[in-house]
Amino acid sequence: MKVYFNEKGHIKNVVYDNITATSHISEKIEVYADFDTSAYTVTIDILRADGMRLGRYPMLPVVENDEVHHEYVFTKDDVAMPGPVQMTTRYEI
Repeated sequence: MKVYFNEKGHIKNVVYDNITATSHISEKIEVYADFDTSAYTVTIDILRADGMRLGRYPMLPVVENDEVHHEYVFTKDDVAMPGPVQMTTRYEI
């Protein structure tokens, strides 16, 4: 899954992938932001379908083609329950 934010932090595009319940380190989320620089610490919070809140997990910075994005690889605990998953990403200096 890829999420793109504009310079104001609003979502401008999402590329959806299936996230399979009980998978382990096989799916990830990538976040891209027009304002992203290496100065930001990016984290993710996860709300599973059963109401369990997980996080604040660090997202790892990745540099490709002179662009920075951050990614998080889901663990089996993150996706232990079938159903919708809500995610919140934070950019902090």
